[in-house]
Amino acid sequence: KVQAMIQNLTDSSISKTVNAPNSHTVEDVKKLYQLAYELGCKGVTYFRDGSRTGVLSKVDDKPQETKSIVTERPLRVDGATYRIPTPLGVAFITVNQDPLGNPFEVFITIGKAGSEVAALAEALGRMISTTLRFGNHKPPIERAREIMEQLKGIGGGRSVGFGPNKIRSLPDAVARAISLHFGFGADKHDAVNGVTLQVGMTVLADGAVPMDTALVDSAPVPAAPSPLFAQAPVKAGDICPSCGSSALVYEEGCAKCHVCGHSEC
Repeated sequence: KVQAMIQNLTDSSISKTVNAPNSHTVEDVKKLYQLAYELGCKGVTYFRDGSRTGVLSKVDDKPQETKSIVTERPLRVDGATYRIPTPLGVAFITVNQDPLGNPFEVFITIGKAGSEVAALAEALGRMISTTLRFGNHKPPIERAREIMEQLKGIGGGRSVGFGPNKIRSLPDAVARAISLHFGFGADKHDAVNGVTLQVGMTVLADGAVPMDTALVDSAPVPAAPSPLFAQAPVKAGDICPSCGSSALVYEEGCAKCHVCGHSEC
């Protein structure tokens, strides 16, 4: 009808496209052309929904359900806590899995609360946990293996232990804990005589929280330095495994902490 009103004022032939639903029958099309003829239309274009590619189609706007790509943490997870000596002190590394047994999260506690090493350890644990919980094309156990391979063997300025028991850094200790928990084999080394040795570490009971997680060492902290020593300039160095300060410097072939007096030769 709109086309017919404009057609009365136009000498040329005009056409308006009729987008009909897919349910239109032959009789409906006949009625449409009959009405166009009676109203004086010189032409009309007809398209039936779904009749050909590119024809305007009606799509129901249904809200799509968005699926989270990050797995939500269940109420309970099971795992174990590993006590592993590192160059920065004793680390307590907790590895948890979900109810299906898939690697789920890692917690790392080392140093005193509020120290830089404690913050870095917490950040490393959060990144590992996010990677394990973030969905991708690899299954969780393979993601855990890839994380272990990336962290294994990372070395720093110092190490703890000898031979198969050597821990080169905190990331290396995390790799050992993940490997031991899921049986990847990175915690075992072959001795010269071919006997397989396992890296020495302490495994706490499932769900157990170590009483000294905030402590670096069980040894008593040395007495506070004298005022004369405290006034001496403190060099920026590595983190001391005894007091957690960034004051462990290398002098005359030995490492010495200018805060607590801890030394390594």
